[in-house]
Amino acid sequence: MTQVALGTFLATALFAMVVLAALPADVDADARLPDLSLAVTMTLVFASSGLFVYYLHHVTTVMRVSHIIAAVGAQSRRVIEEQYPVGPAAAPVTPLPPPVQVITAVQPAWSSTSTSTGSPRWPANTTAPCRSCPRRATSWWPGSR
Repeated sequence: MTQVALGTFLATALFAMVVLAALPADVDADARLPDLSLAVTMTLVFASSGLFVYYLHHVTTVMRVSHIIAAVGAQSRRVIEEQYPVGPAAAPVTPLPPPVQVITAVQPAWSSTSTSTGSPRWPANTTAPCRSCPRRATSWWPGSR
């Protein structure tokens, strides 16, 4: 739509300048004016005015947050449907490996020591105090984030 509106604006301006250049310099009572060219120019001006109002409406609609969210959602659904088709043409889904056993604490507490099997932040076979939190299956090692 943007290209149509801008093309119409440009065509109107160029055509109006060509018609203006074709008009005689001194207009007498008996001078003949290009009636068809003037009528086409006025039609283009009205069409450009209408397209300008429509273009402003289109731009303000596209810039609304709700429209952007809806467009992102539609595009996301389309990508998900392409990547993970549903129905008889869909490839069989490979099962995930079993989850690691998670033990949640009943209440916050401090443990005296905890043995680490090694991680990039904590060396293997070391002991350190560990704080656990209820309702979250995580623990914080000293020095990690």
